[in-house]
Amino acid sequence: MVSPETFMELDPSSIEQNTLVLGKSWCTILFSNQMSSIVAASGKNIGVTSVPADNLKNLQFIKPSQYFALSANSENKEEAVKFINWFVNNNEPNEILLGERGIPANTEVSNYIAPLMSETDQEVIEFVNKVSENCSEISPPVPEWASEVSANVSEELEAVCYGKLTPEEAAKEFFEQANEILSANK
Repeated sequence: MVSPETFMELDPSSIEQNTLVLGKSWCTILFSNQMSSIVAASGKNIGVTSVPADNLKNLQFIKPSQYFALSANSENKEEAVKFINWFVNNNEPNEILLGERGIPANTEVSNYIAPLMSETDQEVIEFVNKVSENCSEISPPVPEWASEVSANVSEELEAVCYGKLTPEEAAKEFFEQANEILSANK
């Protein structure tokens, strides 16, 4: 952990203000598709690995960087399905994107585009292919009110950093507030 003063000065959504980039931390936890950005922002050679855990399968999951949806009311369902299938499983669009929207879920496609990508991106593809062999099922997409719960995490973390709450008190408050949000959005 960094000091509360340092923590409060930083924008956690900014790669450029990440504590690893700033040299204030030796590690960071990010999604794999952020690796190229953090390497570019830091100017350093950075490795990628899983978070240490006794049971990696319970910890890790492969999450798409974007979801495709098809309306049940669409007048062009068959065409939409064909497009999504082409976009996900064909080399042509992925040669253009080169992982811009995340590593392709289709490993044949990701392995095809890997040689066209930077060394860092190739490492990420190798990492994703490796960890995908030992992952849990992904949770469904987050509901719209999930940002309220996430905001509570930041508030409680700030309170712990400044010594206003113990980690135990913050956890209790967080769960109480999260349960209120969940109950209100059933």
